[in-house]
Amino acid sequence: MLRAPAGDLRSGVSAGSETRAERAAETRAEHPAKRAKAKPAEPAPAWQRHVPIRVTALVRAGDRLFAAGSPDKVDPADPHGAWEGRQGGVLAALAADDGRLLSEFRLPAPPVWDGLAAANGGLYLTTMDGKVLCFGAKP
Repeated sequence: MLRAPAGDLRSGVSAGSETRAERAAETRAEHPAKRAKAKPAEPAPAWQRHVPIRVTALVRAGDRLFAAGSPDKVDPADPHGAWEGRQGGVLAALAADDGRLLSEFRLPAPPVWDGLAAANGGLYLTTMDGKVLCFGAKP
């Protein structure tokens, strides 16, 4: 440590001297590799849309997105009815590019978890009442 000349009131620090922390901060600021990197921006969704379904199955087929689940509504007389399958299910077709609702169908029962698949022009849905439904496929 440098000593101040006699009579200097800064007790032990000479004029122009810096602390180690100050020197380290200057070094970090001067060296590009040591600068704090900015956090990348959070990705923003291309679109978002509310659908009146408690979605439990989702699949994309071509330019359509299919979502299936229980209706997103609460009946005061049976508040758990939609979630427990007593109000059937809903299958919705959405445009994959902007999420607009193309069509919506009532189902006799909600789908099982992740019970939706698309293949060879058909949409296949497994429901909680043990059925497999096929939409759009030609034999």
